[in-house]
Amino acid sequence: MSKFKQVSVLLLVGMLPIFAYATTERVCYKKQKNTACFYEEYIPLKHLKASEISYFIQNNHMLSDKGKSNFDWRTNTLIITDTQAVAKTIKEFVKKVDKPINLK
Repeated sequence: MSKFKQVSVLLLVGMLPIFAYATTERVCYKKQKNTACFYEEYIPLKHLKASEISYFIQNNHMLSDKGKSNFDWRTNTLIITDTQAVAKTIKEFVKKVDKPINLK
């Protein structure tokens, strides 16, 4: 005879606000002889769409061979996973282009 426990599970989805902030997280991957450290850079955008900037970065070869560019559409945040130098270059690029567009 089997015994079953009844378990109640309450899932709270969408109840917590999502905050966008610029941060850097270091992730190291060990290779055969050396260690390649990648940084995850979260860059919130104010005026441009993160999806368009991510597409631009990927198609214009701004990343290293193993680098990745992604985005979070809910917070309009660009997510760069690459070496520290590349992440810094892309962050500076985004600062320059994320400006309001004057239609005059």
